[in-house]
Amino acid sequence: MYLVNLFLFLASSFTIGTPNAMIRNDVYKSIMVPVSPYSTYEEALADEKNINWSTEAQKANAITTAYAGLELKSHFELLGKKVKVLTYNKNKTENHIVLVLREVLFKNHPKIAEGVNFENLGGQGFSIIPHKNTIYITANSRIGLLYGSYGLLKRMGFAWYNPTETIIPQKVNKKPSFYKISKSAYLDFRGFWTFSEENLSVKRVQWLARNRFNIAGKTKNYLAKKLGIKIWGGEHNLIQEEFSKEGLFKLHPEWYTLHENQRFKVKSKGNYTNPSFANKDAAEFFADRMIERLATGNLSHIDILNIWPADRRSGRLDQSQQAKEVGNFTDTLLFFYSIIADRLQRAYDDGVLKRKVTLAGISYHLTLEPPTNTEVIEKLESQNYLHIFYPSTRDWSYAINQSLDQSDANKRLYDSFNEWQKRTNFKHGVVAYNNKSNYSAIALTDHINFGENFSFYFPKKGGLYAYMHPIKDNPGPLQLTNALIAELAWKSRNEEAKSKALEVIDLYFNKRYGKFAKDWKGVYDLMSVSVSNAKNIFESESLNTVLFQDMYWADPPFTMEEVVTFIPYYRKGGPQKIPNGFEYKNGSTSEANFIGLDRSIEIQSQMKIKWNSIIEKVKDQKIKARMQNDIDWFEATNRRYVLMALCSDYIIAEFNGNPIEELKNQIRSKIAYLEKTKVTNDAVSPVNQRVFLEVIKKRIGFEKK
Repeated sequence: MYLVNLFLFLASSFTIGTPNAMIRNDVYKSIMVPVSPYSTYEEALADEKNINWSTEAQKANAITTAYAGLELKSHFELLGKKVKVLTYNKNKTENHIVLVLREVLFKNHPKIAEGVNFENLGGQGFSIIPHKNTIYITANSRIGLLYGSYGLLKRMGFAWYNPTETIIPQKVNKKPSFYKISKSAYLDFRGFWTFSEENLSVKRVQWLARNRFNIAGKTKNYLAKKLGIKIWGGEHNLIQEEFSKEGLFKLHPEWYTLHENQRFKVKSKGNYTNPSFANKDAAEFFADRMIERLATGNLSHIDILNIWPADRRSGRLDQSQQAKEVGNFTDTLLFFYSIIADRLQRAYDDGVLKRKVTLAGISYHLTLEPPTNTEVIEKLESQNYLHIFYPSTRDWSYAINQSLDQSDANKRLYDSFNEWQKRTNFKHGVVAYNNKSNYSAIALTDHINFGENFSFYFPKKGGLYAYMHPIKDNPGPLQLTNALIAELAWKSRNEEAKSKALEVIDLYFNKRYGKFAKDWKGVYDLMSVSVSNAKNIFESESLNTVLFQDMYWADPPFTMEEVVTFIPYYRKGGPQKIPNGFEYKNGSTSEANFIGLDRSIEIQSQMKIKWNSIIEKVKDQKIKARMQNDIDWFEATNRRYVLMALCSDYIIAEFNGNPIEELKNQIRSKIAYLEKTKVTNDAVSPVNQRVFLEVIKKRIGFEKK
């Protein structure tokens, strides 16, 4: 009988045992799970939609543990092994995989429990312990047991890089020996910004759990509870909805921003001016509304609540005496958060809220400015608060903490982040922008800098890491980013993030592309270099904003003479002083050093020759399909870059009075391709990934402005 090379466990965790004796081939024919008060694991699973997950802890434990047993069984069966799931019997554990919580292990198997540091495991960690002919999976919580089951499967060689594919390890006819392993989560929350009004699919939520991700958008409550998924929601609209209520401004004008001796209403639609965050009564009003909505309203499913202000690069800031006494704009927002967090805790303590809700704050544009009010900081540090940084203006040409003299964008983020860390002791998180709408169709994996950036963001255990808008059906190269987040979020404290990232990358290519792993990684690396200028070509202070300035600003900052002058900066690249469109009328520029648009297109042309030559040699249809999914992204990336070059040629020709019809035809062709390819319309979140096409069509004259 074949046996998987199960458990040649590496000593990569904080608890390491000694090799166990050889395990007989028949050990893994059965999995034992405690399911009391149910009789069987099937009975437990059948009840998952009926129980109260907040109050019926024993049933909740049984259902999640039963599901963990079922996941082990179903994956073993992919290897051709027939496996039973049995009800736990403390006297008959030999030759089983046994899943038990901490208290059961201490009570029934005290010798096994002696070597486990349960304090280090925390609420999500697990320990896998070989003892004679038994494997014990134990944890402090039911979710820890589930993660331990996936930890065992990962050690066997299973992988889940996307929701529709399970990578099955090769079978090896060996008798294995293995080590004890204990793992705890390095980050409390891992996952994606996926918020929408629609529930995530069951397959996607299962995929999240298998990778030990635990944050996502809306999904079925029982499914989220069973798999340990925290629902993360709330956007800019919450402040707008509450403070734009009819008659509120007239009743409480002091709740609204005072700017140049005038109070400003909060508009019900479109861009709005923030309320006065320094006003305690306004904060308490808003907190009460959030509690009502969290308890019985449209936020009743949310565990992590974002409160996002209108945080643009410029806008009216509150100049009231109250605001001045609190501090800068960031201080006033943190003051607002401190009132809300306090009220949320009190609502939980009083039983108004049946679950603890984590309040998530934001640093985005103006709120990147570090706080100064120590009293407010200290108050928030003692509350259930998570402060999240959104580096939307990041320069992808470098790691965040490198070449700062060549990137004003990264220097600002670097300085701000470091100063926040000095002044505050909040649990913090980071949300990256690998798939922001500006970057639609661009294979922006960032795998070359991922480990370095992770070390910078999380030098010690942290709160949250996620990126915006994951892909539904064909994640393509973003699957590598998913793998990097999944593994580094569970790295041990003494593992160096950069070397861990390299290990994950090598494993990813070997598992997905077999003997073509090295060559295909070379294609990925070239693509990563070619799109490293994504911020400078597509984001703010970019070629995109120069070309289409009249689409973004009612009063465009550049003359057409300046536009024609600036275009070669982006085409050529290199060290540049990039015009800052948001402040350019004051002569503001930014330091940048990036590869030019034309060089990106050259690299992608070379890549195309390379990827075609590789895929022609592939006989394995699974590997070929994986490569083709990547190529869909590579092709779309190239078309988008070429489209930007054509648009810049068009605008120069238009300015000089030269013929433009052939350029318009070529632009129309590239747009048609990008409108057809699914990679521009496949985000989980309801973000318009094709908005860039609408902008181009209006500017070129294909549609009315």
